Amino acid sequence: MSDSDDIQNIHGRYKFTLISPASFYVSLIFSVVTASIISALTIFIYLESGEIIFTLPAVIAVLLAIQYFDSRFTTHKEYSKSLHMSLFGNVLWLITIVGGIIGSTILSKELSVFYVAVGMYIFASFRIGIMTTTLGISLKKSCVLCFVQPLAIFLLLIPIDMWSVLYDIQSLAFGIVKDTPFIGVPGNPVSLFVTFSIFARPFIQKTTGQTDVEHKPLKIKSAFDWSKPDKRREFIRTKRVLNDHGQWVIEAFNSRSSGVLTSSTWSDGIAIIPENATIKKGEDIDFLPFEGIV
Repeated sequence: MSDSDDIQNIHGRYKFTLISPASFYVSLIFSVVTASIISALTIFIYLESGEIIFTLPAVIAVLLAIQYFDSRFTTHKEYSKSLHMSLFGNVLWLITIVGGIIGSTILSKELSVFYVAVGMYIFASFRIGIMTTTLGISLKKSCVLCFVQPLAIFLLLIPIDMWSVLYDIQSLAFGIVKDTPFIGVPGNPVSLFVTFSIFARPFIQKTTGQTDVEHKPLKIKSAFDWSKPDKRREFIRTKRVLNDHGQWVIEAFNSRSSGVLTSSTWSDGIAIIPENATIKKGEDIDFLPFEGIV
């Protein structure tokens, strides 16, 4: 396949690439400028921090180092297109960040670095799509080449205690479409089960005329330790058992994975661990038995 065929394929799939820099060095320069703007917006607006003196040079150094890394693993033809794609990817990332700022301002919502993470994924996905479909590069090689740059920049910009945004996706949604309410729930089976029990079921009960829909947790002593506090409220699958002293205590399932549905058949209730809390064995904990919520 000739270079002209490659270019036509790219233009056919991504129309805005018709606005193409004349030289890949121009793309590299504009990538540096765009990454600098991304860094400034993230630090000053999203993080409300002034620590850009060391972060910005580090971001630029990483970008240049990874572009050099790309050149070692791609042909000259692929490398020039890689630089163009890096520019367009950075622009998409910048658009996502600006969109997050505008949306949060219009809706009067607290600004979240979630938008920075989404922009990073869009950047990487865009490059992977072009590399695999147009340049014919393998998916494994594309993922390595395309994720290294945005992920490295993200980890430089975002403090370590906020990296959980990469996997801590907000998966509960509520809205009204044409006067019909809807609730969006997670896709994993256990997450869906817990979300429906805690949120959806009381909503359905309330809308059908029932009045006593509030959860009434029991106070039962814990038979497990919870040493790592989380910023979110946790709903843990647990089971009531009798200890050696004949007292009822609750044990936690040995896996926290939301994909292990056997945890729901093993347990007989949900323990509630408040935000930023630790639990020690023997302490009282709120427990919702399934017979009251299912």
